[in-house]
Amino acid sequence: MIRAVLFDVGGTLAVGELNKKIYQQGMLDLLESFGLRVSGRELRQAVGVAMNQLNQLRAKHLEMDFREFRRLTLLRLGITPTDELLEAMASLYYRCFKIEPAPGCREVLDTLSKRYLLGVVSNTMSLASKRFLEANGLSGYFKAQVYSGEVGYRKPHPKIFQIALERLGTSPAETVHVGNLPGEDVKGPKALGKRAILLRGHDPEADAVIHSLTELPEVLKRLEGSEGGAVL
Repeated sequence: MIRAVLFDVGGTLAVGELNKKIYQQGMLDLLESFGLRVSGRELRQAVGVAMNQLNQLRAKHLEMDFREFRRLTLLRLGITPTDELLEAMASLYYRCFKIEPAPGCREVLDTLSKRYLLGVVSNTMSLASKRFLEANGLSGYFKAQVYSGEVGYRKPHPKIFQIALERLGTSPAETVHVGNLPGEDVKGPKALGKRAILLRGHDPEADAVIHSLTELPEVLKRLEGSEGGAVL
C-alpha cells in the first residue's frame, strides 16, 4: 500500500541553477558597498576554504548550515560576519539562483495530492528549494518538507529520510521516493526499505525509471497493482 510520495527538488521538481558568474561579481559589489574591498581571487580562495570544510562534512553525508558557510567565508577574508552582512549575502544568493518548475510539475502534484501524502527531501545547504516552492505556490501540496541545511543530514543518510517519515506518519513500506540521482535518491530510500523511482538515468536497484514527471501517476498505479494494495 502506497500512502506517501517523497520528492527531491533540484533536478526533479525544479530546473535551473545558481548563476555563479553573476553571484561572484555581486558579492564583490556587495562587500564594496559595506566599505570592504576584496579581489576576485581573494573571494574565490575564501569560498574554496569554506567549501573544503563543507565537503569534509558531506563526505559523511552531513550538512553545514548556509549561514555558517557564509560566516566561514567572511572570516577567511578577515571580515567580521555581522548579521546585516550575512543577511545581505543570503539575499544576493537567492536573487542569483534562477530555477523554475519542471515540465508537468504542478499538474502532477495536483493529481497525486488527491491520492497520497506528499513530502520533500532535498539536499540543499541553502533554502533555495524551499523558497522556490513558496514562490511558485507549490508548498501547499506538501505535508512535510525536509532540507539537509536544516536537519544536518544529507541523502543518502538514513536520518534525513527517517525525519520525513516521522513528519508524514508513514512507514518505509508505505512510502515511495522520487528523484534524479541514483546515489542519493535510490540508494538512500532502498536502504530503509522504501521504494524508489528514478527520474531519467539508469539504476538496476530503482523500482521504476521515468523520463518525465508526467509519467509518475501511472507508474505509481502500476507499483500498487503489482503489490495488490489499495490506495488510501
